[in-house]
Amino acid sequence: MARFHFRPRLRTLGIVGLVGALAQVAASEVPETLAPVATYTLPSKIGGPATLFPSTSDARGLAVPLVNGEVLFLSSKGDTLWTTRVGDSVLSPAAVGNLDGQGSEELLVVADLVRVVALDWEGRELWRYTLEGEVGGWRGPTCADLDGDGATEVLVSDDGGWLTCLSGNGKLRWRIHPDSFRIGQPSVGDVDGDGTPEIVFGTENNRLICLNASGDLRWLHRARGKFGRSYVALADLDQDGLHEAVWSQSFNEAAPVLYAARAWDGAPLWSARTILHGYGSCSVADIDSDGDLEVTYCERANTLYAFDHSGKELWRTTTGGRGYMHPHTIADIDGDGSLEILAVCRDSSEKGKAFFILDAATGGIRAAYPHEGRNSYPPLVADWDQDGKQELILATWEHNKVEVYRFGAEARAAAPWPVKRANSSRTGYIPSTVKPKEVPTLDLGSPESLSLKVEEPVLWGTNHALATTPAGTPERGFVRIKVSDPTGVHTSRILSVDAEHPLARLPFVVDKPGDHLIEVSLWDEGSAPARCLAKGSLRVNLPGVESLKTWTDRKLGAVRESASDLLASRPEAGRMLLEKASQIEGGLDGLVQRSAQLAEDDSPARIAFAKEIDVYRTSIERLQSLGALAARSPNRNLAIWEDSNPWDETHPLEEPPAELSDQPRIAVWACLGEVEHRVVNVANLRSGPLDVQFRLPLRGPLSGREVVQVPRRDGSWIPDALPRMNQSSSLHLAPGEVRQVWLEVSTEGLAPGETSVKVVILPIGEDRDEMNLTVRIEAEPIHLRDAPEFFLCNWARPDSVASMTADPNAVSEVVHQGMNVWVLGAPGRKCDEQGGLVGPQDWSGLDSQVGHLDPEKTFLLLSGPSLSAPPTVERGSDIWKLGLASSMRELAACLAARGWGLDRWAYYPMDEPGLFGGVEEFTEMVETIKAAAPEIPVYANPAGGVSRENFGGLVDDIDVWAPELAMLRRDSDLAEFFRETGDRLWSYEAPGEVKTLLPLGYYRALSLTAFWMGMTGTGHWVFGYTGGDDLWKKSGSSEYGDMYCDGANLVQSRRWLAYLEGAEDARFLLLLKATAAEAKRRGIEAPEIGEAEELCDSRLHHLIRKQWEQDDIARHLIDYEIDLAELSAIRKETARLTIALRGRLMEGKD
Repeated sequence: MARFHFRPRLRTLGIVGLVGALAQVAASEVPETLAPVATYTLPSKIGGPATLFPSTSDARGLAVPLVNGEVLFLSSKGDTLWTTRVGDSVLSPAAVGNLDGQGSEELLVVADLVRVVALDWEGRELWRYTLEGEVGGWRGPTCADLDGDGATEVLVSDDGGWLTCLSGNGKLRWRIHPDSFRIGQPSVGDVDGDGTPEIVFGTENNRLICLNASGDLRWLHRARGKFGRSYVALADLDQDGLHEAVWSQSFNEAAPVLYAARAWDGAPLWSARTILHGYGSCSVADIDSDGDLEVTYCERANTLYAFDHSGKELWRTTTGGRGYMHPHTIADIDGDGSLEILAVCRDSSEKGKAFFILDAATGGIRAAYPHEGRNSYPPLVADWDQDGKQELILATWEHNKVEVYRFGAEARAAAPWPVKRANSSRTGYIPSTVKPKEVPTLDLGSPESLSLKVEEPVLWGTNHALATTPAGTPERGFVRIKVSDPTGVHTSRILSVDAEHPLARLPFVVDKPGDHLIEVSLWDEGSAPARCLAKGSLRVNLPGVESLKTWTDRKLGAVRESASDLLASRPEAGRMLLEKASQIEGGLDGLVQRSAQLAEDDSPARIAFAKEIDVYRTSIERLQSLGALAARSPNRNLAIWEDSNPWDETHPLEEPPAELSDQPRIAVWACLGEVEHRVVNVANLRSGPLDVQFRLPLRGPLSGREVVQVPRRDGSWIPDALPRMNQSSSLHLAPGEVRQVWLEVSTEGLAPGETSVKVVILPIGEDRDEMNLTVRIEAEPIHLRDAPEFFLCNWARPDSVASMTADPNAVSEVVHQGMNVWVLGAPGRKCDEQGGLVGPQDWSGLDSQVGHLDPEKTFLLLSGPSLSAPPTVERGSDIWKLGLASSMRELAACLAARGWGLDRWAYYPMDEPGLFGGVEEFTEMVETIKAAAPEIPVYANPAGGVSRENFGGLVDDIDVWAPELAMLRRDSDLAEFFRETGDRLWSYEAPGEVKTLLPLGYYRALSLTAFWMGMTGTGHWVFGYTGGDDLWKKSGSSEYGDMYCDGANLVQSRRWLAYLEGAEDARFLLLLKATAAEAKRRGIEAPEIGEAEELCDSRLHHLIRKQWEQDDIARHLIDYEIDLAELSAIRKETARLTIALRGRLMEGKD
């Protein structure tokens, strides 16, 4: 509801009037200090970039998204003309469009990350539309007239991989899903001179995409890099009437580039090397007045660049700070006829500056000013108060004020890129000043026919079509599936295909009664742009949702027939199936009634309803599976079986066992000293609830955990949390419920050979149905303690771990599990004017942390000690270095006295050098510490802008390397550089949304990948994220931690246990490698040596090949699972070869 304010809210806004506030600064002068001519205080923090309304050339107001869920409309005189609450938060920018094609413009915002809201010029809500994915800070609405009717459409991209097009009245026109994770903000404009606009954007899956105005695929080009947080700049750089598209990569790359392509066909033009990647960081203008357009760019290494239309670098300037996260603006702010670049970095430079003004032609810094804000937006440039003078407007994220500045320019002064996305509609497009000689024709190949056959019956929700074509599946390709409903609204999905995932059974969703057109095309992504190999179509008819009754009756009829057969022999199971069938059948009536209430054009409701029907259909299929288990189970009350893969997400009833035994058995193969895991599925076949007790032998090799489902951000659920079983070691199951028990099998203390352990399973109250589960453990005669160390660094701190639990032994337990690298802070130190240390050191804080750690099992990374000196002692002077050397050696002596020699710890001077620049600063720090105390070991975890050139000089000074792993995957020479150092070599990654990551494909494969690359350690951020990381919740969590916490205890996750198992795998591989090397050194000729080398190289690489090809973003997009059977075979072969080679060494002969 809009609140109107036609008088200044002086009490709230604290106005400093704009008119007559300060004398104008003379043209061509840039002041040394900066003071606003007006400051407007807001009622809440700013949530997203402000927008000039209705345009930058006719700025009559400023729309400001607020963190508290309001949109505030501010006049140039400080009046709040209206405030409208649209949700609980507004965290992305607003856009302006003429939604009805009439005289006034409207405002588009995104509330609560998922709701697109349209407001009229007086703040009244016109409509809202709910998206499937979240719209983060790098995205927001784009408004453009796609069909030429004078009314603008609204385009919004989201983190779920959808690009949605809405009409001016808020109804869905079309949507496309080119990838399963976030896609970039679309840019819109006529790129080929034909008078109709195109839509250009990138995805996180290395794809650059162009759609026509109707949402159909025009071209797709695969390029190296992630573009899901990139903004495309569309401009006619070479002045031929045809536009170019310029992207920045938006994720760490070993060799990051700015990328340009022909916008009309996607053909690559040039790429320009940069230090680091950027986000929406490209701007376009004629910066040197030569008549041609140049591209300017800013990135995370605090560096700005200019390139000409051919990609030639004109200049680069590094300013300091923590990176540029948003595009800069370009304008002539002093009225001298030359353009300036206005850039605001994250945080501040070492000199405390954050707002930089550069000469656009040369890149020279004309001025640098302090500016508050951790992640600042660039200033908006416009004559906001219509007085003929140019203003700069700064509205900083998470601040509650708007500041206005003047530098002396008239309103007519040039401002070719005045706001973040070029204009208030956020199109990222600059129209060409010339017409092309001709409109080019796009040739994407001559497709063959593609045959489609739909699996009957066609039901509401997800269906499948079988596709065949003589074209075959390309080595790398994709399928586009387009479904047009009876009203013409269409939905498209792009699915990747390759040799391992060939063209076959294709899903499509229908949610509206009537005829639907299904169109499928197969594309070869190996060419640039992709070429269409085959296409085909067919029509299907979807009856009303009541047609689902026929399918339901058939499925439930089979369940009831099975249940009737069971009533005589197993009445409880029969009644349970009949009751659940009735419950499901009753749900159908509710679905039919609700479908009748769905408006034809209420697309969000229909999309959600189709998903609900998918869940309903799945519940029927699972009930069928449960009925089959009830019929086969030898136990009246229970069905017990081993899960075929404890690490996947497949529901137990979707992979039922072929047989059930009254004496179930589980086989476990392992080496001595390691821990294995198995999962037992338990189904309650009774018509009432049941408690089932698992009696594990006391002090035996088994322990039990519950498997708890937890929600993800997208609403799906995953079996991830593994709390210890309750005091009675029992599970409570509802009628027909299936739950899982996680068995932890430790071979520590067992003898080689076979050991059988009996687990008594007791359905409480049903004594005669007690069952015995036998776990047979086969232990190989090699022990984990004989294997070399493999280091795991998850940035665990003893104090932070202790803060997460009431268990005083928690840190020791984590060490016992295998976490052997710990991060600590050393206490600070003071020196006097001669460099001598002042007073005794207090080691109590350090002792409170290392007291929980075992020096034989742990390696320490220490930040500090920081050294403070008198003002007369300059940092870096000989006296300062003397104090630093004394403090470091004092620390070394302290650690040595507690068991940590110089080989068991390292100094950690800076986190992730290279990620935001800082290589020079890091180099200076390392060289200083080595000059002062050369014996002190130093740790480095470089990321981002890393090369042989900028880190090569540190080879003699770094003792432990842990570079970011994805960077090495993309640059084999860089990986070789780190191996050549001969130092300890680990790796790390920092993926977010950890509940989406595969326990096997990521966590277990992480150590295997590191080993294959020649490393002896790995890690990921983070063991336990105490900064509000509540993994039990669906949202509101940063999702980085390995651990859940119930308020008193650490609760392990499947991911954590997979990670520990991967480290054990790597250690046994290191043992095999060392054993083979020793046999080779002794001159023993044995076939096992070659087999070991092959296993550690090609066989292991085949296992991890999918994981090797991915990084922490692509894992949201592409299958990277490793095969459990193949992993098991490699593990057994590792043990066999190690035992055989040990035998050869013992014999001393070949």
